[in-house]
Amino acid sequence: MKRVWIKSIVLGVLFISLIGSVSVNQINFAYGQSNIDYEEIHQSILEEINPGYREEWYEEQIDMLFIVPDGYENAVANYSEWKTQKGVPSKIINKTTYLEYSGRDEAEKLRNCIKEYYELYGIEWVLLVGDTDLIPTRLVYNPDTRVLREAGSNYYENGGSDEYKPTDFYYADLTGTWDEDGDGIYGEGTLENRIEEIDWIPEVHVGRLPGNSVEEIESMINKTLYYETVQNPGEWMNSMFLAAAIQDLPTSGDTDGEQEVWLANKIIEESVQGNINHTLRAESTQWGTNLTQTDFRNEFNLGQSLVFFAGHGSPTSFNGVGTTIFTSSAANILENYEMPSLVYADACSTNMFDIQPSDNSMGEAMIKNERGGAIGYIGAMRLTYYYVNDTYSSCSLCELNRGMARLFFQEFFLRGHTQQGKTLNEMRKSYLNSVWLQNNPQWGNSYNIHEIEWERKNVLTYNLLGDPEVDIFTQNPKRFQNQTFGLMATYEEGSVIERIIQDEYENPVPYARITLVGEDKAYNRYTADENGVVTVMLPNGTQDYTYTITAHNMIPQTGGIHVVNDTNIPYFTGLVATGPEKPTVNDKILFVVPVNDSLYGSIACGIVVLTENDFKTYSLYEIPYNVDLLRVDGRIPQLRPGTYSYILYAYDFAQNYVYTSWLTSMRFTISFSYTLILLIIVNVGLVGFAGYFIFKKYKDRGF
Repeated sequence: MKRVWIKSIVLGVLFISLIGSVSVNQINFAYGQSNIDYEEIHQSILEEINPGYREEWYEEQIDMLFIVPDGYENAVANYSEWKTQKGVPSKIINKTTYLEYSGRDEAEKLRNCIKEYYELYGIEWVLLVGDTDLIPTRLVYNPDTRVLREAGSNYYENGGSDEYKPTDFYYADLTGTWDEDGDGIYGEGTLENRIEEIDWIPEVHVGRLPGNSVEEIESMINKTLYYETVQNPGEWMNSMFLAAAIQDLPTSGDTDGEQEVWLANKIIEESVQGNINHTLRAESTQWGTNLTQTDFRNEFNLGQSLVFFAGHGSPTSFNGVGTTIFTSSAANILENYEMPSLVYADACSTNMFDIQPSDNSMGEAMIKNERGGAIGYIGAMRLTYYYVNDTYSSCSLCELNRGMARLFFQEFFLRGHTQQGKTLNEMRKSYLNSVWLQNNPQWGNSYNIHEIEWERKNVLTYNLLGDPEVDIFTQNPKRFQNQTFGLMATYEEGSVIERIIQDEYENPVPYARITLVGEDKAYNRYTADENGVVTVMLPNGTQDYTYTITAHNMIPQTGGIHVVNDTNIPYFTGLVATGPEKPTVNDKILFVVPVNDSLYGSIACGIVVLTENDFKTYSLYEIPYNVDLLRVDGRIPQLRPGTYSYILYAYDFAQNYVYTSWLTSMRFTISFSYTLILLIIVNVGLVGFAGYFIFKKYKDRGF
């Protein structure tokens, strides 16, 4: 046994001695730096790595889809271009295109098309262009009225089926199929199906322009473009009108009745007060009534950024108890010219845009008003619900219609979700997570969105007419500081430009978005931080760019940037350092060299060129630039044993470069790890030791 161990140890020592005797001068350096073709290496770097190339400027970006009937493409083309120009890159999809997708019917094919663009590009916005006979909605199984009648109530829809209800939310919630059991019945809950077929969490924000002709679509598009480009700024953008009707008069069982003035005051108290000027008109048995058809029309015509109505409704009217507050025919002739409002209607059926050939629901009349009416209309497509005496401790006024209305304005004013489609979806999510649904004070845990059909109905039936991406004003908008980048500013290619986006009074504008479009269609957008600071990184290449700056409550600004050749070469400001001093195969070699560029330029990266044969062949390794320390600073992967020579290139974003000429000191040797060698020797010894005894054991037994 001692002989075996001694033999293993002797072999190990000899092996280590051989390894340790390898010379560090195995490479012939006689040629020196004169034999290195630095330009050829540079060309190889451009081909393999292309340092400084900002590929994101030329990648396809899509944030928004316009879904149009065939032949309607030109009606939305200019608006789609504006969206892209302002930083919401858009794509027009016609019916022929989306019908090529898989699906059992047209709506499913369209949803699968939207879903693919969401998965590929992360789209956020979808505008359905056309009425439901042109671009379908989805009928989901939602027998709320039948279930309630079976329980003894007397609820009926104002139109359509008792069991199948329409919703465009089908195109917003892209998880699953909405038909998990494959029976062709969409959106079933657990009450009758035992399977929840809706995920309830929207991935994209959806709106609709309910036109039946190119002319109607062009009219709505023109009104929206006029609004977005702020052609008529004014104090009307800092105004909100709230109208509250009586739902039920007082009775012996409900001594104060159901008066929506309580809801309106709650919304003012918790969300509106201090955020926008407001006017409240209401029907009330306690304080008298100052809400008539004339009052409603006059307030609307003054110009309001937002309008809220709470009360009874029909497809063509806002109502109180035995009173008519407003009609769709009156909406057609509203005179709030160039002052369209976001309208939220807490009422039944006022947004019944799917029933043909009426085309005169309140929502449609508001959105189709050519010069006024609504910029967006959120209302119910069918019957909706409220609770009588809904005062459950901390959950007062928090259920169904009233709870959703409160949450809508909380999302809008308190959480800053002022894009109308996003506000609607954020309200839905907040309601699904509300105390009322998660810990119901009246019904307990059995009360939930999966089983209670009238709750499912309320979330599904409120839909948006209008562009979901439109940002609603809450004050008279300001202008940006005159020409943020100068009248026609000139910068070098690859420049890094830092600016503070300010308004005309030199206040920083938080979260402003700047979008640049080049002559060759190079495209990118940047968002400022909470202090208005934005960093723009231009690509290489010379051309002119158009920029557009937008922000909440700001008038968009456009301008130009002229980009010229960058002739400034980067320069090293110190020597190359490597580490560790005696690297092994276990180490990732560190390279550090200080380097800088011109005033607006920036270093893109460093390239380590590594060779074992006098740069006849070599490997390239990209290492990052540390902008805080102004140096190329990074490690390359582990290397096999050997002696290496290196040079280092540094590139700016215009692909100007500098390199370190090779010196004899620019080499290092990678040795074996002695620890690893010892482990190998020990393992070999153990295996040999075990093998020896096994052999001896079987030999002694005569095998």
